[in-house]
Amino acid sequence: KSITHRAYILASQCLGISKINGLNSQDVKVTINALKKLGIKIVSKRNWDYVYGTGISGFKKFNGILNFQNSGTSARSFLGILACYPYPVTISGDSSLKLRPFKRLTNYLENIGATIIHPKSKKFNLPIKICGTREWALAQKHYIKVKSAQISTALIYAALQTKGITEITESS
Repeated sequence: KSITHRAYILASQCLGISKINGLNSQDVKVTINALKKLGIKIVSKRNWDYVYGTGISGFKKFNGILNFQNSGTSARSFLGILACYPYPVTISGDSSLKLRPFKRLTNYLENIGATIIHPKSKKFNLPIKICGTREWALAQKHYIKVKSAQISTALIYAALQTKGITEITESS
């Protein structure tokens, strides 16, 4: 499932058409729906999805809510890919996803230059409003104290949009 999420998101950042035949779960469907809201054309034909990528940071203007239901992978991935997106977007989810903390990730994204608005909660959970920075995105070294594939992936998505070298190191 995690690989399928990544395939759709990366395909959206390519120029041209990518052909994907991945896992068809509810979590993957929310990723696909979010990409469509951001202007990515995705067409299904004979068990294949054709993703019409618009290039790095090529999403259309959208300032609304992306509801990721119970998919933490989707919510964290989109926080990363929106770190340099210059329009405000609210990331939300179902009651279960709203209980999960997001501060470990959003700290890194704020260092890159994104503006993150958390609810008035010490746990820093959803909904979260993010407004990325296109002009001031800072490539940098990230040291991840607690290993997390979702955080590393989100930082890779953000790094695709920054100038310079980004280095991500996870603790051993």
